[in-house]
This record gives sequence, C-alpha cells and structure tokens, in this order.
Amino acid sequence: MSRMSRGEIVVEGNGVKEVAGAEQSRQPGAEQNVTGAAWANEHSAARHAAASGGGWASEFAAAGGPAADIAAQFGAMRSMPGPGGTGTGGDWAGEFAGGESSLRDPAQGWADEFANVPDEWAQEYEEMQRGNPDWALENVWDQVAAEGTALRAAERSNYQFTDPNPYLGRSDALEIGRDLFHRGVLSEAGLALEAAVRGSNPELCEAWRLLGTVHAENDDDLRAIAAMTRANAADPTNLEVLLSLGVSHTNELDQDEATGHMRAWLRYQPRFAALEAEYAAGTAGRADTPASVLGLFRRAAQLAPADADVH
Repeated sequence: MSRMSRGEIVVEGNGVKEVAGAEQSRQPGAEQNVTGAAWANEHSAARHAAASGGGWASEFAAAGGPAADIAAQFGAMRSMPGPGGTGTGGDWAGEFAGGESSLRDPAQGWADEFANVPDEWAQEYEEMQRGNPDWALENVWDQVAAEGTALRAAERSNYQFTDPNPYLGRSDALEIGRDLFHRGVLSEAGLALEAAVRGSNPELCEAWRLLGTVHAENDDDLRAIAAMTRANAADPTNLEVLLSLGVSHTNELDQDEATGHMRAWLRYQPRFAALEAEYAAGTAGRADTPASVLGLFRRAAQLAPADADVH
C-alpha cells in the first residue's frame, strides 16, 4: 500500500503493475530531487513567460477592459532600462534608496538641522561685540548688583530727623551742637546739629560731620553713615569724613564701601597719594579686598610711623 501511495505501482485490470522509474525513486533523495527539479522548471517557465509578455499579464491583456490597461502598464514598467541595459521594471531600488532619507528618525533630522547653530550664535556674538564693545560687558547680574548698591546708598543717605526739635529755627544751632558735643551731652547735641543741617547754615559739611560723629559715639552706625554720607556729598575730600565712613562701613560689614573710602582717605593726602596710585595701577581690573587694602595701609604706616590714624 505504501508503494501504491507513492505512485510506484498501479492497479491495472486484475493485476498490479510497477511504474517505470520506480526503482530510481526508491533511492535516497530521489523524491526530493524530482520535486526540486520540477519546481525549478516551473519557475523558469514562469520567468520566461513573464519576460516575453506571457503569463498573467498576457491573460489580462487578452481579457480587455481595465485589466488590460493594468497589464499594459506593468509591461511598460518591465521594459524600462535598468542597470546593465536589461528591462528591470525601472530602477525602483534606486528610487527607494533616494527616498530613504524621508523615512529617517525625525530626531536625527532635527539634530542635523541644529548642528551648526552654536557656531552661528558665536559668530553673531562676535559681530555684536565688534559693533558695540560695551555690550559684552553688560550682564543682567551686574546690573542687578549695581541697582542694589545704588538702592543701599540711597537708603543710607536718607537721614531720619527727630521731631519735635526745640532747636529748630535757631541761627546758632551749630554752635550749640558743637558745645554740647564737647561736653558729652550727645542726645541734645544731636538735636541741635539736626536743627543746624535743616536750616540754612553755610557750614553744612561740618554740621553733618559732627552729627555723624555723635551717632558713631552712640554706636549707631546706620545713622552715622547716613549723616557722614551727606557730609561727603558736601565735601568729598574731607579726610575726617572719609575715615569715619570707612570705619562705620567696616562695622556694618560693607566691604566695597569700606575699602573705597579708606583708599580715598589715602589718595587725598599728599604724603600717601603716590602710594595709592601705585596700588591702583597694580590692581587695575580687580576688586579690592580687605586684605589687599590692609597691606596698603601697612605700607602707609611705614611712611608715617607716627600717624595714629594709619595704624
């Protein structure tokens, strides 16, 4: 029965007949060879038919109608010359490769697009800097710091007067204030000096300086700074005012203001002016520090060892 199922024998009349070539088919691999050869022949025939316009394309063309149009278009595509000069249905592989870039990851496309942006920004920055050198120095944080310093300076110079004041309107308020100060009556001296600066006394700087000294003696550095700032505005070269401002700002931990006033105190004295100018040239472009200004004062003390204010 197994040989009959494989087609090696057939029933013919009342007998059984062996099929020709059955002996070969029983050899190992024979059945696979026969089947493979058959498939190869069938595929070759199909390709030949397709190349010559046969096969399903010919059948559709013969049927007419829309099918015939599709078959004609297919045949035209196959007849298009491809690499090597043979009909290949058009170089669709080349078209696919050309359109491959459209199928890339969008993220990669964005990365390629912005690859040169940093260089473009740097070039724009250099052009703006060449056109406006000051622009490169402008920084929002520098501006904020400058505004903060200006605000603090405005607050420090905003002196709060005491009311009521019994010395208001007196033309001798400055003399009274000076006398009370020397006698140690600081609270009354302060009121008299406030009355002097609120009037039309011509010795405005002296009145503000004495008023600031009164508050410094009372350990009220904020009011001392406010009064001395007004005195400094009236006479920027007054050495007593500059020294007092340097000390009061040091007590309030105002580093920039303290070092600035202490350097000004040296700069406006002929014996220390050259020393301060040398220090300024050596530290150009750098911020002052308490240590650097202290070193400057030590050098000044070597020039004037008997000056108590330098020590």
